[in-house]
Amino acid sequence: MSHKPDDFFDRNSDRFLAEWKEFLAIPSIGVAPEHDGDCAACARWLNEQLDAIGFDSRLLQTSSKPVVFAERAGAAGRPVVLFYGNYDVQPVDPVDAWDTPPFEPCLQTGLP
Repeated sequence: MSHKPDDFFDRNSDRFLAEWKEFLAIPSIGVAPEHDGDCAACARWLNEQLDAIGFDSRLLQTSSKPVVFAERAGAAGRPVVLFYGNYDVQPVDPVDAWDTPPFEPCLQTGLP
């Protein structure tokens, strides 16, 4: 049985794509107070996803948006890897400049 990373991706690509689309569909616009609930929902989604893949994940409340913190202990003496990412996004205006509606992910191939 092969354990190459490409094989793993090929076997799970439909699930990965579905999860990515679910994540991208959350309108977590960080600077818009009307989207505070969406930002909180996105943080909860990330927390659940990280828990599901074996991380010890938790939400840390702040005076603004929650922070998602997750860790998974590795082997002693092995390198440590740190990932950082924002889950809140920029406003979508001007909407008419988009080729497709924001927060409605679509798969496109090739370059324009």
